Amino acid sequence: MSLQHITLACFACFAVPAIVASPAQGTDPKQLYTCDFKAPLAREWKLVGGQRSVEAGWLKQTQPKPADPTKAILVLGDRDELSSEVVILAKLRLDSWKNGEGARAGLSVCSDPATGHGFNLVFHQGRLEFVHDYVTWGPGVPFPYQVGRSYWMKLCRTAGLLKGKAWPEGEPEPADWMVTWPRGGEDVTGYPALVGGAGGPGDEFCTVSFASCQVLQDERWLRVHQAERALARVNEASVQSLRLAIEDLCQTHGARYARGPEYRQRLAELERTIAAARAASGPDANPEPLLTVARQFKALRTEALLANPLLDFDRLLLVKRKEARAYHPAPRFTVPPLSSAPALLNGLPLNYQGNGVLRQVPIENEIAVLSPLRPEARLTTLYHPLRPAFVGDLKLHFEADRLLFSSVGGHDRFQIFV
Repeated sequence: MSLQHITLACFACFAVPAIVASPAQGTDPKQLYTCDFKAPLAREWKLVGGQRSVEAGWLKQTQPKPADPTKAILVLGDRDELSSEVVILAKLRLDSWKNGEGARAGLSVCSDPATGHGFNLVFHQGRLEFVHDYVTWGPGVPFPYQVGRSYWMKLCRTAGLLKGKAWPEGEPEPADWMVTWPRGGEDVTGYPALVGGAGGPGDEFCTVSFASCQVLQDERWLRVHQAERALARVNEASVQSLRLAIEDLCQTHGARYARGPEYRQRLAELERTIAAARAASGPDANPEPLLTVARQFKALRTEALLANPLLDFDRLLLVKRKEARAYHPAPRFTVPPLSSAPALLNGLPLNYQGNGVLRQVPIENEIAVLSPLRPEARLTTLYHPLRPAFVGDLKLHFEADRLLFSSVGGHDRFQIFV
């Protein structure tokens, strides 16, 4: 593969904080996910604490052990969007039970895939109770659950409030919520989860199986929430940054940046539209104008910046690296003192370390080519190491026909590749 007209570049990504919108009232929830566990466990599920397998329509614990938390977390979509106005409904069966402080089983929302911590509704010491992992227990009500019997459980989180109920299989769902917990913590975000049989020391653990799971969400609230988040990205700083970029490109390149005056005019018109959309926003407003103006701003920014005359090439050389949180299960390797395993998996040694500490880290990465330089660009693998190992320190020759990079050689030491 020729390396002609390839440019080497580095990228930085920044997360935008969520803007919490007020929930819409009186709307029917939309089903986001449903599972009857009659097929192998989907890749969206992440297991925390112990192992599970699907057997005869049940998700069962195959290696129960004392652990806290013990969860199957449904990593589905945007964690901020799935942290409010969400309902999880599941059928569960208590297979064994050692009644102790650590024994619990039920449902969860806002569970962090890395730690498993979140808000939970669980059977615990003869009660149906709320608990915020490693923070505090919440309110509960007596509930005489029994080993071997199946139950339905439903957990709902709205803005600042948790609501829960449970009932035996074959009986009607209670009309009202059985227990509620005013709980803010808007900074607590995550995913719905099934809480398996957690436990304490020794043999004080319980096991639970699940036969059905549904996740629902208020569709109207979700649209408003998405619109508010999109509009938050079109803030004054973003607009000013684009305006300054367009003006600089006009001054620097003149006639070569031929559509510069047009971009300035379109941005000025869009600023007025943004102001009107922001003034009309609110929990009862139609979210479509907000989404539309955010899409228009993104399209203009992409068009204006990619029109830079210096971007006269069509291929970009880069390192594509798997993010540390995406490893399931996490690989085992020796972590040097004071180092961070996630940072090393991301190929980022600490500031006092060199790349030598990455020698035995099984990093999944490759050298790739991005083309064309447009939103619809595709990545093509240029070089993939024979085994998981760091690749980086790219140095492209001036003629773009040769490339130097560093990686781990067959002798398990760093070397330079050409």
